[in-house]
Amino acid sequence: MIIVLGVPGVGKSTVLNKVKVCCHDWEIVNWGDVMFAEAKKKFGIKHRDEIRKLRVEEQKTLQKHAALAIKEKDKELHGKVIVDTHCSIFTPSGYLPGLPYEILKLLHPSHLILLTAKPEEILVRRLKDKGRIREPNIEQIREHLRMNEMFLATYATLSSSPCIVVHNSDGGLDRAVKQIVDVLNRVVCDWNG
Repeated sequence: MIIVLGVPGVGKSTVLNKVKVCCHDWEIVNWGDVMFAEAKKKFGIKHRDEIRKLRVEEQKTLQKHAALAIKEKDKELHGKVIVDTHCSIFTPSGYLPGLPYEILKLLHPSHLILLTAKPEEILVRRLKDKGRIREPNIEQIREHLRMNEMFLATYATLSSSPCIVVHNSDGGLDRAVKQIVDVLNRVVCDWNG
């Protein structure tokens, strides 16, 4: 299992949709979609961006549910799963780990990839995305990017997983896709020994 992490608006879905074209035998699972499906049933929320406004304990319950569902999907596909998720979640209570220790132990990722970009680029992407409710605050984006770097180092340490940082700068989509495809190809080579 490969986990691709980043802040809202960094372009995870855009990059991974293009990765899927190159690596069609890998399944991409969006963590937020799995959580949202459960949150609609359990808490009656209407929009995916309402999840981060739930109480922390409710968010943790949703995270665990999503982790179990994703682990099942990973078993079905014999490890060829790419998880699209947030490294940390900016909540009214503070930054919530996207991959708490018990979830890292359960998922046991082979690689962690942090997708990043310049704060100004992320701000513009958030402003253009009318389908989501995201903070248009450049200072909060800068802080969130710094927090994600610290969370990534912690996740890599706790899971003993290699990690890389991929820059998804404006005009650099193909380079970002190539870096992720290269990781997937190395993983497959390692499996085949």
